[in-house]
Amino acid sequence: MQVQQILDKKGDRIITMSCHLPVLTVSKVMAKERIGTVMMVDDAGALAGILSERDIIRLVSQDSGASIDQPASALMTTSLVTCTPETDLEDVLSLMSEHTIRHLPVMRDGELAGLISVRDVLDAQRDMFVADLQRQTQAAEAMKLAKEKAEIANRTKTEFLANMSHELKTPLNAIVGFSESLVTDTFGPIGSPKVKEYIEEIHSSGLHLLGIINDILDLSRIETGERLPAESDVDLRQTIENCLRLMSKRAVTAKIALTTDISPGLFGIRADARMVKQMLMNLLSNAVKFTPAGGSVTLKASLGDDRGLEIAISDTGIGIAEDQFETMLEPFSQADGSLTRQEEGLGLGLALVASMMLLHDGRLEIASELGRGTTATLHFDSSRVLSDNAPAQTASGRLSA
Repeated sequence: MQVQQILDKKGDRIITMSCHLPVLTVSKVMAKERIGTVMMVDDAGALAGILSERDIIRLVSQDSGASIDQPASALMTTSLVTCTPETDLEDVLSLMSEHTIRHLPVMRDGELAGLISVRDVLDAQRDMFVADLQRQTQAAEAMKLAKEKAEIANRTKTEFLANMSHELKTPLNAIVGFSESLVTDTFGPIGSPKVKEYIEEIHSSGLHLLGIINDILDLSRIETGERLPAESDVDLRQTIENCLRLMSKRAVTAKIALTTDISPGLFGIRADARMVKQMLMNLLSNAVKFTPAGGSVTLKASLGDDRGLEIAISDTGIGIAEDQFETMLEPFSQADGSLTRQEEGLGLGLALVASMMLLHDGRLEIASELGRGTTATLHFDSSRVLSDNAPAQTASGRLSA
């Protein structure tokens, strides 16, 4: 640290007075200007010495008969060791110690640039020490946070690999087992009811595997910038109806009621049709997956206060604890990792939806209460909402077991 840093903090205010002036006059100026040190100059204006408040106090306290009416030159310090703005503070302290002085004039190009004291130097070093300590503390905290994030990432990776093994092995085992039965005619010739059932299982398992792979590829392409929205005018009502139809069999099997509430006047949005469908299917699938039998899932579409489109999917499921919200939108994560082993899925759904909404300059919001259900809301900007003069069509209904 150099002297210049002290000057930057103190400013460049310099008070000089004639060394021939009485000490009393100088002390009055010190009191008026609220300063503790004055630099004294000779008749030619050259620096002649330094008079400090401490010198005056010592003079007054001594019973030596010396008068404060005597000239300042009789009391001032005349050992004029100087430094420059570039002098290191350690060197400044060495000079002060060597010459037994408390103040040091600062010269720049032969001109007086300022005055620093022992206190100035010690305060600067203290501030530097505190700043260094703060930086070290912040660095330690950053390292701790990075370590915790790395550990979380490692646990997430391990959990993902375990879940991936389960998710791939289950349908693959079904495909291999059922196909072997077909090859060996274990359950009769092609066309028999049992064989047809197994063919449907093979088809279903293949579609499940394809869905997993597509989700992984979509998320990877979005993160690398390879997957961008192919925007078009999307028929919102038709898209919602298609998604509900695809989800209805699963909801009925799980004894879960599906309901919709679409505000009149909503016709469409400008977006990527495939992404919109995929986002709705992911959110509906999550809602059905984590809602117990007898519960309900509701899809509501309406215009928000900002005239933007809001699509909210609410369920009466298990809900999510508040402290798990942060990890919920991370890829390969679920609010409770144990649920991944109980329910199918890799924890990609919400992360994929959030990423796709960002591509549409929108956002995904999650509101949930443990044990009472969850609401996932897609927010699209008002600029994406399409208007239509055609009469609104009803798209509300109910599917139940």
